[in-house]
Amino acid sequence: MTRDEAQPVAQLDPQRRAAFGPHFILALRRLAAAVQLAQTLGLKGSIRANRRMKSFLIMAGALFLLFIVFMARVRKRQKAHREVCQAVFDAAYAKSEDVPSLQMSYGFGMPIFKVTHLSRAAHERSELSGANASFLRGVQAACEECGTQANPYDASRAIHFAWLEVGNEVLFPSGASRDDAR
Repeated sequence: MTRDEAQPVAQLDPQRRAAFGPHFILALRRLAAAVQLAQTLGLKGSIRANRRMKSFLIMAGALFLLFIVFMARVRKRQKAHREVCQAVFDAAYAKSEDVPSLQMSYGFGMPIFKVTHLSRAAHERSELSGANASFLRGVQAACEECGTQANPYDASRAIHFAWLEVGNEVLFPSGASRDDAR
């Protein structure tokens, strides 16, 4: 749009011009000039802005796609670790009469385990039978690649052994008694 084609925004007929006064006329002229300037810049700047916006959207889309691929890889690796560690847990405690529960989570990208026995005596039996040590060795072998050279994975720091017994009383997370659990 050229300057000749642009329609002035505010024009007053001579009778109204005299009635409103010079300040109002100047304000209308400034408004018309501002609108004209915005239209001119908008037409010329929109082509550049659209190119920049298009480039920005392409880069943002590529980064988002990269993030999605990365998260899919992480989830796939975590699922594989979970399956391997569950198999190690099942093999280690296969001969135990009181099979503990296993909770697995991730902290700073490394797997963390909590093995909960029903009682301290059950924990000590697992310790004496070598089930806890077997689980520790299996987890170390399965998750060794999780660490870095500067900070290697250490299964002995990643596995926490606990029991539900407090004193002579056995506490269950659901509030059930020992008789209900069997």
